[in-house]
Amino acid sequence: MPLNTHYSGRLIRAVKRTVGKAGGREGKFYEIFNKYNFFDVNDENNGLTKEQRAQVPAINQTRYSQLSSALAEMFYFVLGDGEYGVLANDTQNILDKLDIRSSANNAQLNAVGAGLQSLNWIPVYGRQMAAIDATRRIVDAQTTAVMGTSPYNADLIPPIAIGFDGLPVSIANVFKSGFFQPNWDFLYKQELVKSNKFYSTGSGIKLGANILLDQGGTKRDLFLKTIFAVNTTDKNLNPIGDVKGGVTAEEFEKIKRAATLTIDEVEDDEELSNFTLTDAQMQSSYFRYVQLKLWGSIINRRNWAHGHWGALTNNACPEYVKTAVCSFLWTNGIALENNKSDISAFISYCVTMGIYYLIGYRYKVRMYGISDFDVILDESGNKVPITNDGNIDAEYGLPKDKNIANRYFTWVADFLLRITADTNGDEIGYEIRKRRVAEANLIYNGVGIPPIKFGASVSDLPFEHTEAGLIERKFDKICNATIFRYANDGAPGGGNPDGTLSQPEGSGVVIKYAQNAREDVVSDLSKAIIRTLCDEAGITSAYLTSTFRSEEDQARAMFNNLQNNKTWDLYGSKAAKGGGYAVVERYASAKAERGFARREPVTGEDNITYVKNAMIEEIKYQRNERGFTISKHLGDGTIVQAIDIGPNSVEPQSRKPAFEAVCSKAVKEGWLRSFLVPKKDPAYHLEIWQEASGKQTFTGGFVNNKLPEIEFTLRSTTYSKRSTWLAPLSRDSLITNDAGGKSIIGSIVDSLI
Repeated sequence: MPLNTHYSGRLIRAVKRTVGKAGGREGKFYEIFNKYNFFDVNDENNGLTKEQRAQVPAINQTRYSQLSSALAEMFYFVLGDGEYGVLANDTQNILDKLDIRSSANNAQLNAVGAGLQSLNWIPVYGRQMAAIDATRRIVDAQTTAVMGTSPYNADLIPPIAIGFDGLPVSIANVFKSGFFQPNWDFLYKQELVKSNKFYSTGSGIKLGANILLDQGGTKRDLFLKTIFAVNTTDKNLNPIGDVKGGVTAEEFEKIKRAATLTIDEVEDDEELSNFTLTDAQMQSSYFRYVQLKLWGSIINRRNWAHGHWGALTNNACPEYVKTAVCSFLWTNGIALENNKSDISAFISYCVTMGIYYLIGYRYKVRMYGISDFDVILDESGNKVPITNDGNIDAEYGLPKDKNIANRYFTWVADFLLRITADTNGDEIGYEIRKRRVAEANLIYNGVGIPPIKFGASVSDLPFEHTEAGLIERKFDKICNATIFRYANDGAPGGGNPDGTLSQPEGSGVVIKYAQNAREDVVSDLSKAIIRTLCDEAGITSAYLTSTFRSEEDQARAMFNNLQNNKTWDLYGSKAAKGGGYAVVERYASAKAERGFARREPVTGEDNITYVKNAMIEEIKYQRNERGFTISKHLGDGTIVQAIDIGPNSVEPQSRKPAFEAVCSKAVKEGWLRSFLVPKKDPAYHLEIWQEASGKQTFTGGFVNNKLPEIEFTLRSTTYSKRSTWLAPLSRDSLITNDAGGKSIIGSIVDSLI
């Protein structure tokens, strides 16, 4: 079987063609910059006035086309440089192996097709499936063997695979929770009114896509400046702020003035009545508005809203789920009221459970277990199927199972699809109904289920959306569940009456301990703070090289450092006349007594023992007789705990600068007493205040480990009775002809200038 195609020489030519189309004012890179509102100031297509362009020095007017050309050159170097480039000759062999992998995959598909054909379309179960899989593996091995390798060659196995048939490794934990935001453009397109002029809907002056200007309170101006991203220039007349998507200082003054007026007063003001925003300003301000008003509340782990919707901020949450649910929340609100928000509570529950299964959540979970579907973990990490429907506490969390997660996400769409709330009775309700269907379809498409066509006949529904299809995926089971959610106050879960320490939410940070680093003396608070600092920095793994030390351990640590000519001046100065400096001097004198020079390492077991014992004696003398600390690792662990982390142990290594920045910030905020980077000291040195110290109590990065307690059941017959499941869809098909095409702006806008 011949190769599908040879990479040799072809990719490098493709790189050259791409580079030719990439840089400069007319290139693709510059076009992408424009898409995200970065542009050359002197580009007449950028929407700036001549006066604005003239304010910027000539040397700065073509920065982005120059940057485009520079990026293109970098792109060519990384991929095409003959000596160092990814596509250089010395990597061609790997590319050829990838070519082999492609051919092997092709052969697998052919074999699977032949196997299916041999079944004569009998349903594939048990032995038939096993036969197909065996055929697939055999032809895979045969194909690669003919080509001089094997299917398990290191260059043929995808580097992001877990095992040979595993799922891609998620890199989401590299980023801070909430880093990957919903698609705000979906919400923007769903907005009913978008005006570039001031208008009113009865609730006050609005601008753009339903942005209410007067938010009340003393921080209104700050709110408006954040939403509309006021741009200005620095002392060198260089632009500051979002030049294309923001407003000028003069425009902001008009917006600020309009916020305090009535619509009649705005209409009577010539400047305000003629005021307009550009399309870029409207869209950018809306994105910032939604992010501040909605996303900002959800990502705050100390806010009650995080207890309801915090699962959306997990970076593993699929974009289609977080976008669909955030769109729903934008029109429905984020609170869960027991007497009126049962649908929202169930959506919140399903999102949370879906994420728990998606990531393999290992903390205690309060859930409604569904028989022959849900699976939990036992103490040993084994999977335990649920055999009876009902409420349980999964003591050891849930396994990682994408299929179960997708079922919960599908139920979210099923709920969204059936939310009517009598909204089809008027024009606004009709548009909101269409929005719910669009939200559901986002998820259906994402999980691979056929979407719903709004207004189509129920008789045309795909099987998955029929009563039988819904029963097959146990929609009736979830509709009859009793679930638990948090209250609308305080941090999620409130306080722990038993005083137990909360766990960082969903922390996947792995902490390991060196042989001489005692884990038992590290407090729960210190462990939690380390996990939180790592989480915020995107660190997934860290190795603690030193914790509390005995006097013997301290001597050992100092001896090892001094043997390698490290940190001679780390333990104090000669001027101190004691303490750590005295121990260093005792190390030197003990060496001399054994015939070794000051900077010469000690050799021989007897000599090493002699020098260490001398250092131990000196440490005890300096501590007990003279009152010197020597090292924070020897200090009182109820006040401060000193912990060292190996710099080369943190993963990924690319996040080390972020970790150093997070720790430095923690010192300013009072969680750490001090933080030292590896300069003289060969390790990251953290000194962590304990609660007994009277310093500021650490609350950052936590959610409470108290489980939710407020019960919710579905009250609407739209969900509780199978006979009504399709009623909203039937209603859609009845009203589309009457409601379709109507203009709704006039019905909701009192005054549109």
